[in-house]
Amino acid sequence: MIQGCILYSQRKQVEIIFKPNGRDLITDSIQAAIDKCSDEGGGIIHFVKGVFNSGTLQLKNNVVLQLEAGALLRGSDRYGDYKSDAFIFGKDISNFAIQGEGIIDGVDCYNPKGEEGFRGPHCIRLINCKHFTLKGFTIKNSANCAINCRYCSNATVDKISIRGGHDGLHTRFCDNFRVNGCDFRTGDDAFAGNDNRDFVVTNCNVNTSCNGFRIGCLNFRVNHCRLWALVNLFIKARKEIICSPLLCIFHQRMKIRN
Repeated sequence: MIQGCILYSQRKQVEIIFKPNGRDLITDSIQAAIDKCSDEGGGIIHFVKGVFNSGTLQLKNNVVLQLEAGALLRGSDRYGDYKSDAFIFGKDISNFAIQGEGIIDGVDCYNPKGEEGFRGPHCIRLINCKHFTLKGFTIKNSANCAINCRYCSNATVDKISIRGGHDGLHTRFCDNFRVNGCDFRTGDDAFAGNDNRDFVVTNCNVNTSCNGFRIGCLNFRVNHCRLWALVNLFIKARKEIICSPLLCIFHQRMKIRN
């Protein structure tokens, strides 16, 4: 049953509008909305201004999560409310998006059995996903990676802000990512991962207490980015550098400041 929402289904695309729920978890209700949209061929789930508390949400094909300005999608502080080690999880899906000007809050959920003895779920974890967009919202207090992707392709990460947490965008075995206009201020590596291919990072701000780029990638291009307060950048600052075997090109008005 979908509770606390308004459903529009007269058109081909389903639209569901959620109302703020206060302190209670509404995981089941949000998941039912995601399932309904996907089952009917696609749809948009709107989160209006207010607070929405949830455990793990599993994304589905052709579904858009729209976080309106002032919307706060807040995770549980109990690790037992999560599955697949993620707040928002997707596997083997395509043509979906998370977008809007709202906030996703991982609440620094503590897991005593997690990585390093404390890390909790990733905020967004995607496995074998294709043709998706993450746009406009803020991720804060992620208990592990803000965005963790494996075997994903053809992704757009646009105007995402990350505040705190651990790694910003961590990718493994991924290809064809376009990252534009993002502002990463992370507690661990801003960009991390291995065995990637064909990444372009443009017009981003990168501030981290660890490494700006700790990533293995064939054809990795960074344009018009500003990097500061880095422990390590892992490249020298000059006009253009090609880092074999990664073919990692940094050029075009790079600004680097420690």
